[in-house]
Amino acid sequence: MKVTEAYGAYDQIPKVNPAMTMTPVDSSVGAQENNKIEMPKDKVELSETSQDLKLAKEAVEAAPEKPNEERIEELRRSVEEGSYQVHPEKIVDEMLRSGF
Repeated sequence: MKVTEAYGAYDQIPKVNPAMTMTPVDSSVGAQENNKIEMPKDKVELSETSQDLKLAKEAVEAAPEKPNEERIEELRRSVEEGSYQVHPEKIVDEMLRSGF
């Protein structure tokens, strides 16, 4: 079935979707810019949780791919043997530097 003005279809468009407005088409030269249908813009807002997850994902992606297994094993042996030394000054300095 061909929809034409005889069926009144063009009059029904605003009732179906009021956001769409149709104007008669002017086919004269230079009038093509005026024949555009204005559509509402889409808008997306991310929740605070989503933004936090994005930051966490970026931090994980920026981290080294693989932990240094040799260094971990060395630290594990030091702790088990009781030879691991804690340097509180270094810990505090690093905490202050990182903004903790």
